[in-house]
Amino acid sequence: MFAVRIDDRYVMKPTDGGQIYFILPYEIPTKHAGMKNLSVDVTHLTQKDSVTMNVSVWSDIELQVDSVVLVGGERLSISKFQTFFIEKDGKWWLHRYSIPLSWDNWNMLYNASEPFLFYVYDTQQTIQYAYSSKQWKAESEWMNQILHIINKNKQFYNPKR
Repeated sequence: MFAVRIDDRYVMKPTDGGQIYFILPYEIPTKHAGMKNLSVDVTHLTQKDSVTMNVSVWSDIELQVDSVVLVGGERLSISKFQTFFIEKDGKWWLHRYSIPLSWDNWNMLYNASEPFLFYVYDTQQTIQYAYSSKQWKAESEWMNQILHIINKNKQFYNPKR
């Protein structure tokens, strides 16, 4: 069914009443000048069916981010997110944010036929992150394998009988 190796992509730990999954950091490319690729890591708690997408935005200027938008299947506009910190690291500014998503929205992004788009809206500019079609095939394949494993394991904690 799946031919991609994923054992170095995530960690699963049991918790009371469910499991927690950590999807280890990966990057979403940008072609925007003065930016590095978006670094993403994800935490999923099965008992809450919540997903927390933690992102690192690297910029050559300090940003004033007021919202993020994810487009994949449908448009998800998120203005309520947590800023962990903003710091200067050499010539780069590191902005670290935590974005809450529903489990259904997370699945929608990675089950879309086209690469999803990730926009960061700063007061002065819009920064776009997106996979190429070729990259999307590989990225969505490993993520969908993890999503499949999570869905299979959920039935052990939430059987529908």
